[in-house]
Amino acid sequence: MDQTTWVWHIEPHGHSKVKDLELKGHTNSVDQLCWDPKHADLIATASGDKNVCLWDVCSGKCSHQPELSGENINITYKPDGTHVAVENRDDELRILDVRKFKPIHKLKFNYEASILLFVNEIAWNMSGDMLFLTTLPSRAGNPSLAL
Repeated sequence: MDQTTWVWHIEPHGHSKVKDLELKGHTNSVDQLCWDPKHADLIATASGDKNVCLWDVCSGKCSHQPELSGENINITYKPDGTHVAVENRDDELRILDVRKFKPIHKLKFNYEASILLFVNEIAWNMSGDMLFLTTLPSRAGNPSLAL
């Protein structure tokens, strides 16, 4: 299981690629990453080690690493760059304030016992006033969109 995030430089015409940077610091799988929409040199990673890392791709260093309560699998920046939403395998959502990289909101999805849903993906809308979740029932069925 790879615990590394790679940053690659792709030539403008796509004929070659050069590995620019290797970001190491997680102790379990890195499941997702997202670029800071306001700072081109910052990347956030979500990992199964319960940590979220905020990386400076110029230095290759993790500047913040809060440990959350579960194996993180989804992460997305709010379009204005002020918050990061992180979701774990237990369908617990955390909103982190990027300035302090500390959780400010926590939401655990408690569904009716007869209909257990699993969160597959999270994304902010472009104005940043809504966070969307895609879900999949534990039984056979079609995915749905929930707020």
